[in-house]
Parts: sequence; structure tokens; C-alpha cells
Amino acid sequence: MLVLGDRAELAIETGATRVDNARYVVHDLHARGEAEQLQRREDAIIQLDRSSYTTCEPGSNAWSLHGGKVELDRDKGWGEARNVTLKVKNLPVFYTPYIRFPIDDRRQSGFLVPSLSVSGNSGSELVTPYYFNLAPNYDATLYPQILTDRGLLLEGEFRYLTERSEGQLSAAYLDDQETERELQSEYTDQRWLFSWQNQSSLTRRLSASVDYSAISDPYYFQDLNTYTGISTGDFLDQRAGLRWRGDHFTAAAQVHAYERATVLDITPYERLPQLTLAGRLPYAPGGLQLDYNAEAVNFQRNLMSGFFTDRDGNPDERWYDENLAGLTRAEGWRMHLAPELSLPLSNSWGFVTPKLKLAYTYYDLDLDNRGQTSLLPQEQFRSSQDRFVPIFSVDSGIYLDRETSLFGNSWTQTLEPRLFYLYAAEEDQSDIPIFDSSLPSFSYAALWRDNRFSGYDRIGDANQLSLGLTNRWIQANGVERQRLSIGQTL
Repeated sequence: MLVLGDRAELAIETGATRVDNARYVVHDLHARGEAEQLQRREDAIIQLDRSSYTTCEPGSNAWSLHGGKVELDRDKGWGEARNVTLKVKNLPVFYTPYIRFPIDDRRQSGFLVPSLSVSGNSGSELVTPYYFNLAPNYDATLYPQILTDRGLLLEGEFRYLTERSEGQLSAAYLDDQETERELQSEYTDQRWLFSWQNQSSLTRRLSASVDYSAISDPYYFQDLNTYTGISTGDFLDQRAGLRWRGDHFTAAAQVHAYERATVLDITPYERLPQLTLAGRLPYAPGGLQLDYNAEAVNFQRNLMSGFFTDRDGNPDERWYDENLAGLTRAEGWRMHLAPELSLPLSNSWGFVTPKLKLAYTYYDLDLDNRGQTSLLPQEQFRSSQDRFVPIFSVDSGIYLDRETSLFGNSWTQTLEPRLFYLYAAEEDQSDIPIFDSSLPSFSYAALWRDNRFSGYDRIGDANQLSLGLTNRWIQANGVERQRLSIGQTL
């Protein structure tokens, strides 16, 4: 460490040192400060009297501790201070008679920074996290939360890392004392959360994954916060799967359900189960490539009935699932097979890739009585049906570049025109329910897709030509600094 001061005493035999009116820098801790008196004791503990301590860069005191007495133990990686004031930008924001804080990157058990907030749902909220350093490969954090309008919410997470797996377990519990919404469907005062995320490599080729979350009621995230980092969208994932990676193919099996976390949206379809197989034949003559993509999936969903209340506690509106009618209530199996034959021709200055895909889809469907009776007169429900659509495309592009200089730096500037032709036969798909298809947002990358829809329930008919042009600026070290693309489909 570097120490500047007015006067110093050093015991050469023991290493004990005292410096008056000191300014110090502890290099390996990236720490600095001032002290009326600085001592290095015989046990190597540094003691500061009437001092300051910060890890901010010189000239920038974003935060600093000012204490009557501070001790830094570099062997244990901890500092202790008494009668401490925390300042942010030289403004006092917090005082404590005692604080213990880490001074290096070693993990230690102890309290984390607390937080205090106020909300209309829960009143004042005080969170005092506590971290448990259990072992080098697993730890835990407890998040006790005091909610003045609801009670004590206990939440925690456990993280682990093994030779073949990594994951996190999370849970929370609250005996909710707030009863304003007790007339709502699915209301409960015993509120809880559970979540498990896991990734495992069982063998060199076989992997497994779990992403499971559940809550006590669909209003949980509307009323309560979580500090465990899990997704808090409209629906929580409940899925598990296995994946096998072969030399020339990938096979997967998974189940994917959802837990409702809102009443303001329609319940999505669940995949119970979904089987996929995708790959490329290892041998094909004349530079041809034969790829294939196959899927079998059973779409199911548990449509809910209920209502939510207005601000006065009166039934206000039915859940959105009540609005489903006709084919929107269909369930069943979908089998999809899409082999494609392509001939990639490429070199350093351009490429041409003609491709022929044959998309075949078969459905085995069920429709409940409510869906049957709500069909329009012109609609006919067929439980077994199929669809066959040939798709032909030619993708081509040219790569042009030049070396240039700009602002004293060397650059590579590129100009990359691209031309894509797509033909897909028109097919009547009005009798097919929509399980997972949608029309995604348009983007430059969408110019080169062979289907304007996501999913397999809808295949867009096309006889179109897409034109595009990309300009890039690349530094000498290979970093791309700018890209400009423009395109249009005719």
C-alpha cells in the first residue's frame, strides 16, 4: 500500500506502523481514503481512526464510508467500521453504529444491501437480503420482506453447480393479510411461489433441461415482487426435455405447459408432448444437401372459467378464455415433415443456392361441444386432415469489399447485394386451427425467409422477389462498427 502522512513510526522487528494525518491507497483492494491516524498492527490488520474509505476512482467519490474506527483484515477479506456514515456524492444518506463489509472478491456470508420502497398494493416494503456462502459450488440467499399491508413474505433461492449440472431452486411464502380482492376467482390468502431451473449434460450427446415455475394464484405478480430473477410474464413456463445430438442429426423430446400469471390474456396451447427430429443426410451426390425436419406434437390447454372484480370488489369481467369459440377451442395432434433439397454454390465473391422444400402436415383433432355449436354455418369441422405445400426458392448474393481509411484508421468497406426468389403454392388452410402460428414483426431478415408465418399451422403462399443491399465498415482487427441494410419484397 501507498501511504502519505505528516509523521510515521515503524517497528522493524514486527512490521507495526503508525502514520499521522494519512492519505492511503491499498492497490490490490483498489481502495483509498484518508485517516487522522493509520496503523498497521503486528497481526497485519490495518486500523484507521476518524477516516474515510472508498473504492471509487480518484476524483470520483460516488460513495464513501466515513467512520470513527475502521479495521481492514486482508487475510479474511473483511472490513469492520464503527459509527459509520455512508455518503453518496458527499451527501450523507445512511448511518449505522457498526457495519461489516467485504474488501475483495471472496464470497462471504452476511447481509446484503437492504432496500425500502412504498407501493399502492403492499404499503411500505423493507427487504433485508442475507447471503449464505455454503460451499464453492453452491450457495443460497434469503429475502425476508416486511410488507406493512400484507405481512411477512419469506423468499429464498438456492444455486448449485456440479460437474454435469447447474441450476437454481426458488421458493416464497406469504400469509396475506390484505383481503381487498377476496371476491375474485382463484383468490387465496396462502400465497406461494416455487421455481426450479436446471441444465444437465448427462452424457457427451445427451442433455436434459427443466424450467418449472408455479404460483398460488394468477394475481401473484400483480401484487408481489420477486427477487429470485425468474421470469414474471403473463404465463410461467413448466417444461422439461431431453436432447440427443448425433453426428448428423438432433432429436428432442419435451413437455411444455404453462402456469397462468394473469387473467387478461387467453391461455396458450401446451405441448404434451413434443417430439422433434432434424438433420442432414451425411452423403449426397454432386454437392447436393438433403436436410429434413420432422415434428409430432400434441396440443392441449386447460381453458379456465372465472371473473375478476372492479375496484369496489364487484364482479366486473369474465376471464378472456370465455371468449373462445369454434376452431379456437380445438385440440389434438399435429405431425409435420419437411424434407428439403438444396445445391449451395459459393466462393469468395458470392453464392447461389437453389432449394426445393416439400412441407407436409397432418392433423388429428378434437373439438368440445361448445366449439362445435359455435361454428359458423359455412364452417365444417374435420377431425382428420392434411396439407401439402411445395416451396421453391433461389437465394443469391455478391460480396464486394475494398480497403480504405477514415479518420486516420484503416477500414474494410463492403457492399453486399442480395437477390431472393420464393414460390410457395396457394393452399386453403381455413379449416386448420392455429396452435402456434403467428405473423412476427417484419424485419430485414424476414426478406429471406421461406414462410412469412412462424410455426407450422400456416404456410404463406408466395410468388415474390426480394432485393436487398448491405453496407458494412469493419476495423482492421475484425470488429464491425457499422452496418446499413435496405431491402424490399416485390
